[in-house]
Parts: sequence; C-alpha cells; structure tokens
Amino acid sequence: MNTDLAIRKTLTDLVAIYDFECERIRHAYDDLAAAETSLRAAFSDYVRVLDGYGDTKRAADRIIAGITKKAWESILGMIELRKIASVKRWNEITESIEKGEMPALTLENVYNLLQAYAQNSGEIVREACLEVFVILTPGQKQSGQRFKTNSRYGVGKSCILPMYVDHKSWGGGFQVSHYRRADLVQVDRVFHALDGKGVIDGYTSPICDAIEGCKTGSGKTDYFAFNCYQNGNLHLRFLRPDLVTALNALAGDGYSLKS
Repeated sequence: MNTDLAIRKTLTDLVAIYDFECERIRHAYDDLAAAETSLRAAFSDYVRVLDGYGDTKRAADRIIAGITKKAWESILGMIELRKIASVKRWNEITESIEKGEMPALTLENVYNLLQAYAQNSGEIVREACLEVFVILTPGQKQSGQRFKTNSRYGVGKSCILPMYVDHKSWGGGFQVSHYRRADLVQVDRVFHALDGKGVIDGYTSPICDAIEGCKTGSGKTDYFAFNCYQNGNLHLRFLRPDLVTALNALAGDGYSLKS
C-alpha cells in the first residue's frame, strides 16, 4: 500500500479540485436558474433554460453525485486497493460507490480510508490468499466431473479448474471465461505478492495474457504451466512450490471459513 508523501499531496490536490469545481457547478446552476427567471419575465413563461431538470439544487446534486462516484473510483485506484483486495471485498466497495454509500469526499475521510487500509493491509492480503486458496482447491468433483488432481485440503502440485476457458471460434486458441477472469487474475496477483513482486500493473495478468496469446492452448508464465481444453477445463501446474507452501501456510488456518 503506497502511503508516501507524494500520494498524500496528490490526494490533497484532488480533493481541493473536487471541492472547488463542485461549488462552481452549484453556482453555475444558480446562474442558469436566474437567467431563466429573467428571460421568462421578459418574454414568455414558455422560455426554458433548465428544461427537464426542475429544481436547480436537485439538478446540481444529481450531477455532483455522478462526479463523486468517479472521484472515489480514481482515489481508490491511486492507492491500488484493487490490486491487493479480494474479489469479494472489491465488489462490496464498488457496490458502495455505485449506491452512493461511500462517506462524503472530504480530505479527512480520504486520509482515514487510506490509513485504515494501510493499517489492515496484512489482513487484506491474507483475505486475498484465503480467496485464492478456495479457488485452487475446488474439490475432486466439479460440474459432474471427477478430478483426482484436486485436493480439498490444500493446494498441491497442480489443479484442474473447470469452465475457466472458452475455445475461440476464430483464429484458434482460447480465451479466459468472462465469468472466471476476475478469479484467475486474483490467483496471479496473490502469487506475485507472495513472491515479493508487489502488485501487477494494470487490471489483467500474465496468466490471462499467456492463455489468450497462445495458439496451442499450452504455455507457461513465471508461476504456472497451463493447458487449455475444449471442454472448458484449465489445467494449472505450479512452478514455484515455495509459493504454494506459503499460500497453504497463510490460508490453511482459514480453511474452516471455507467449510
């Protein structure tokens, strides 16, 4: 979690811009309302400057609410929470943003949020590890198929993930299933974090890129060797046993949560 002075200064600047421009938007709507009142008095009650918006305060609030959502998304992107949070935690955060349930966008609230995630970064990472542990231990029977390579009690040397890839109907090769992409990206993120490589740049991952850039359906990255099959199964073999051991150690104690 990046909490250095440069990030804090940038966050301070962003909140200042947000405050200034939101106030300017409110003044602009007040000016439009005044212009409409003057024009209607001079010419006709049918003159409309704010047609369809109704009350100017509610109109400004509606516009600012949309801006606030984008501002929170941008700030969370700056502190790179998406790259270390579990999929479940991130979905809850984005749902809060979309519903307008985040706290008011003030400098105090932004700093409090930043500090809270910095103080709890270890637990956030462990939560992500537990999520990946569950993904990689799907049980021996999935979607009516039995996979002897899968264990319910720990990540082993390899595993089979059913319905994780789709065969491309054009150009050959495979693509990661839209419904499973977030899970596979999360697996890659956790392995990078366990290897001390920090967070992955961007919002895809080397394993997804390798799968979709491979014509044969077989390949490898720094952490995984993979084989894709037309029945949708993705076979993963783990190339770093030390990271698998670390994952099992971090997430294994939380196995009872999975049960």
